[in-house]
Amino acid sequence: ETDGSGSSSFSASQVPTKFVNLTMPQLSPNMPPRPEFTPFQVPNFCESNPYDDKDFWTYPERCGWIVHAEDARCHVLCPPRLCLHGMSEEEILEESRLNRDVRDPMFSRLDNKPVLASDKVAFLQAWLFFGLLTVVSDLCGLEIDVAAEFIIDNGMISTAKLNGLPLRWFEAAVKTQRAGDKTLMENILNLARHSFLMLSEELVSESTPKFVYSYAQCRTLQSLEILVRIIGLHLLLHTRMPGFTTTENEGWGRDRISGSLRFAIRYTEGMDQLSGLAIAELRKQG
Repeated sequence: ETDGSGSSSFSASQVPTKFVNLTMPQLSPNMPPRPEFTPFQVPNFCESNPYDDKDFWTYPERCGWIVHAEDARCHVLCPPRLCLHGMSEEEILEESRLNRDVRDPMFSRLDNKPVLASDKVAFLQAWLFFGLLTVVSDLCGLEIDVAAEFIIDNGMISTAKLNGLPLRWFEAAVKTQRAGDKTLMENILNLARHSFLMLSEELVSESTPKFVYSYAQCRTLQSLEILVRIIGLHLLLHTRMPGFTTTENEGWGRDRISGSLRFAIRYTEGMDQLSGLAIAELRKQG
């Protein structure tokens, strides 16, 4: 049941004590489950300009950045800024090919300085890694020291603690009696959709990227994509609660979550370059 605000009326006593584990089990019973994603380390590019722990949505303005891309919400199952309503799978695949078009720049600077690849990576890392972790944790009620968990002894950022985070967020929501709360879920999905949109590939021609990144910068952008996927896994836990119901207009379920974050049909910034850099490195190693 839901109240007038659209929030579910689940209590903590109605939630099972054991949750569905979204990690992949190993074949051997003596080994722990595989993580959701293989951990890796990236430089802390935003160390000199870290996230300021204030409002997530107005962070770019506070940092002197202007965001030009907006999320057009046409249907609940459509990804940001792309309408796929009523399309077949074949049509969706064709749209994904056509969607790799040159668009207006997504970002500019208030001081009119040119946007450099290094500046963009540092800005997005502060906003869409540290900022996103902070705001989603706050919404779920998870007390977390983001810097302490993700910045390791050598000053690098490790993605290791992203694994298991969907369940930690969910358990925190259970304790605050917000598990299955559709208002909470909408707020979290809005954050994930926005971050997904901010990571869209920027091109100057059909096959030429606007920015050329180093391997470390590409991996940093990949860590931001993984965090968005982690949020999607967290939302799935809400939809799998016993007694969770949804209307057709709300569309809550796997299709809405995966549809909002359709990485398969939209190129993520730097990932095409990362593939090429990784292949070149493997060839060097024989």
